[in-house]
Amino acid sequence: MAVRAYVLLTCVPGETHRVVDALRQLPGVETADAVVGTYDAIMAVRAGSMATLLELITERIGLLPGVVSTATHVVVEHDRHTPGGDMPRWRP
Repeated sequence: MAVRAYVLLTCVPGETHRVVDALRQLPGVETADAVVGTYDAIMAVRAGSMATLLELITERIGLLPGVVSTATHVVVEHDRHTPGGDMPRWRP
């Protein structure tokens, strides 16, 4: 089952645009944008499993030059009317 997540990144000052450009080249990255606020960039990622998501974040994204830290938020419910709507609905 596919796993989607939003990843918030803190970057080295002055490196955000270079980091975002590199993120956009990684497989599994749906979107990557520079933002203003608490974080420097936000991205949406999709992986085939939690293990693949973990590998993408820890071994690819987190090790990119210019990335200081990441905060990952796994999607538990997704709007079925948008791309990626094949995810199951979350039930507590």
